[in-house]
Amino acid sequence: RSIATALLNGPLEKNKELVVLSQLCHRIFLEKKVEHKLKSIVFSFHEQTNSQVEVIVDDFERVISNLFNNAVEAIEGSGSINLTVFEEGGFAKFKITDTGKGMSPEILSRLGKEHFTDKLNGYGLGISHSFEVIKNNNGTLSFTSEPGQGTTVEITLKSYISQKPREIVLLENDPLVQLVWRTSANAKGIRIHVFSDPDKMLQSLTQFSFETFFYFDLNLNNSVKGVEIARKVSEAGYKKLFITTGDETFDYRGFGFLKGKIDKKFPDFSV
Repeated sequence: RSIATALLNGPLEKNKELVVLSQLCHRIFLEKKVEHKLKSIVFSFHEQTNSQVEVIVDDFERVISNLFNNAVEAIEGSGSINLTVFEEGGFAKFKITDTGKGMSPEILSRLGKEHFTDKLNGYGLGISHSFEVIKNNNGTLSFTSEPGQGTTVEITLKSYISQKPREIVLLENDPLVQLVWRTSANAKGIRIHVFSDPDKMLQSLTQFSFETFFYFDLNLNNSVKGVEIARKVSEAGYKKLFITTGDETFDYRGFGFLKGKIDKKFPDFSV
């Protein structure tokens, strides 16, 4: 249903689903990028977590689509729109920032109020419905904006992927990264096994439960890639496999056995 139809007829009874937030948002991002390809707008997407969230999927997708359209409408001429999915304090967050016209404090204070529309600045019918949808999904929706400085919209939802594991395995050849992970894991009461040698890690697989989280450095050396080692671990029946890398261009979605990617920092597990 369209937003207008949903507003007129009221919500249908729907079930929530556990989904990877970044995958859901990235799909919409690609659709909107194609839809608005003739505009002089630079679109960028940054994924910093593979957190799962529990939402009514079609309602949530409609909200993200609407926020994206609002950002496009707020830009006159050229500009940029940046989407980021990240995790903070055990919560999954989606943030969209545009370089559009921005909004005054008066307009900001009225956003979300029933029947209020500010189409001149790109934020119109659908915002109050967006607030309602996010609230129904046990999340929060916030706006930050200044006239002439663009707008940032942030959605916060409970994360279900960052629950603290009992045991993790790290395949990494940088001694400093190894030290940071060991120290962080010990501080959080998580058992950690650190390997520099892929063969030794593979030989030790049988000692790990299938609930163990595995993290593989993307580029171990010139001849060994973390993805290939992860593939072998997957073939042994393990499912919680992640790549660690600072390369923002690496897309783990091309490898069905990977759950996601993170940077080199120790994961922000919620306790």
